[in-house]
Amino acid sequence: FALALAGVIAYSNTLTAPFQFDDLGYIINNQWIRSLPNFTDTSGTRYMGFLSFALNYAFCGLDAQCYHATNVAIHLLNSAILYFIVHYTFSMSPKQTLGDAKGPFLNAPFMAALVFLLHPVQTQAVTYVSQRFASLATFFYLLSLLLYVVYRTRQRGSGEKTRKGTYIFYALSLASAVAAQKTKEISFTIPLIITLYEFTFLNNTEKAGKRFRNLVPFYLTLIIIP
Repeated sequence: FALALAGVIAYSNTLTAPFQFDDLGYIINNQWIRSLPNFTDTSGTRYMGFLSFALNYAFCGLDAQCYHATNVAIHLLNSAILYFIVHYTFSMSPKQTLGDAKGPFLNAPFMAALVFLLHPVQTQAVTYVSQRFASLATFFYLLSLLLYVVYRTRQRGSGEKTRKGTYIFYALSLASAVAAQKTKEISFTIPLIITLYEFTFLNNTEKAGKRFRNLVPFYLTLIIIP
C-alpha cells in the first residue's frame, strides 16, 4: 500500500498529459489496434505491447488519461514484483541480513522497491505512453525471474506432492519469459539473468547438470526475437 501510494502521488500529475511523438504512429493513427481480432496473428516481437494498446482502445478509445493510468499501474506492479524478488533473495541468506531487521518500512526489499519506483530515470518509461514497451517488458521480465525463484525455493519442500505443486510456478515463469520476448527486445537477456541468479543465490546441492536442465527451456526462448 505504501509503495502504491508513493507511486500514485509521484505520477498523478502525468495523467492529464496528451499523447506525444511516437504515440501518433503507435496509437492515434494505428488502425491495427482498433480491432482485437487483428491480434489472432501473434507474430512480431512487440506483440504484447500493441495488444495492451488495443485493450486500452477497446475500453477507452483515444482517452490519453486511460493510457497513462495503465502505464502507472504497470510501474506500480513492477515495483511490487521487485519487492518480492529482494525479499526472497534475503530470505535465502543464512543471516537474513537486513531482511526485516528494521521494520516493514526500512527493510531492504521495501527500500529497493521504493528507489526503483521513484527514481527519475524511470520517468520516460512511465509518462511517455509509447514507452510502455519498456515498462511492460520489464513487468514480464521481473515476473519471470520472481516465479522462477519461487519455484526453486519451494522445491526444497519435504514432500513429493509439495515438489510437484511447484511446477505451476515454473510453467508460469517460462510463459512470462515468452511474453517478455514478445514485448520488447531488451528481454533477450532473461535466460542469462535467471542463470546468474540460479548459480549466485540458489545455493543448491544438486549437480550443475540437473540445474542446467531447468534452464534449457528458457534458452530456447532466445530464438523468438531473432
